[in-house]
Amino acid sequence: MSFYAENGSNEAGGFFTNFFTGGNSLLQDNDKEGPALKAWLNDEKFVNGGITGNRPVLILHLSDSSGINTSTTGIGHDITVTMDNDNTRFYVLNDFYEADQDSYQKGKVRFQLPEMTAGEHRLHIKAWDVLNNSGEAFLDFSVVNEGELAISRVLNYPNPFTTKTQFWFEHNRQGQELQVRIRIFTLSGRIIKTLKKQ
Repeated sequence: MSFYAENGSNEAGGFFTNFFTGGNSLLQDNDKEGPALKAWLNDEKFVNGGITGNRPVLILHLSDSSGINTSTTGIGHDITVTMDNDNTRFYVLNDFYEADQDSYQKGKVRFQLPEMTAGEHRLHIKAWDVLNNSGEAFLDFSVVNEGELAISRVLNYPNPFTTKTQFWFEHNRQGQELQVRIRIFTLSGRIIKTLKKQ
């Protein structure tokens, strides 16, 4: 960068070369890691490979010690999701990013995915920190038609139990109220308890 100055009777000139452009920093040598990404569909209980309806909500938690890049000045350095490795189904999520209160290092994204066909799908999520390090995550899932109720990954924990256990299952009716009936059997097949919950 060169400088020129004059005051009517005197002229001066100079230059300065100790600066960076394009988002680089001397701190970059200390940080080689991109943002850590955690991804779910519909809620934070979702398990990678699980099932969902045809309009799931992508939930991301991002963190990076240098800060999350949401600027649009770095070409290609956005928070993005690509569906099924198809570059025509590519979405920039910068506008959906919300930093955690009083933090430039952590934040969240909630993004309503477009309607999806039944079957297996994969999301490729990518984000950058302010020092141009990238991080990525993949999320695999199956879309089941909303017209039919689908349940998977049914389990209870602890099992076996003496006085208390919790029941868990996945379903494709996110956001809908369900009536659930659970029957508990002995090993010999006798019903010992029926639970009903709405």
